[in-house]
Amino acid sequence: MRFYPIIRFLSISAYFLVFLYGDLMEAPMIFWIVLGLFAADFLHQIQSLFVILSLFVLAFLIVVEKSMRTLFIESICFIFLLLPIVTVFISASSELLNYPMFIIPALVFIFLYPISLVMSYREYKLLKTN
Repeated sequence: MRFYPIIRFLSISAYFLVFLYGDLMEAPMIFWIVLGLFAADFLHQIQSLFVILSLFVLAFLIVVEKSMRTLFIESICFIFLLLPIVTVFISASSELLNYPMFIIPALVFIFLYPISLVMSYREYKLLKTN
């Protein structure tokens, strides 16, 4: 049974559940990423574009046969998806990030996605030997 798609789905779902404090209310980080494509400085626009492209690439790679190239692309996508979380950690103060709607989904994503990469690699090795 292939478990890595389930783990990957849970990690990406957790990524969509990361909430950030705004001026008036909390909003999902993915909302800020999509908004960043249109109303942000150039670097934030590039970062938002890479995140959205990574999500589309990951959706496409579900149906593609595993190879070392696809595993490399999945790893690069993880780095691109991790960049906004790291940026928030660096730029925001600790009291703005000290709430469960940010910490729990971010940690779930940070831990589950690499586990899904390892499981995907194991499946690749099994397919390669058979």
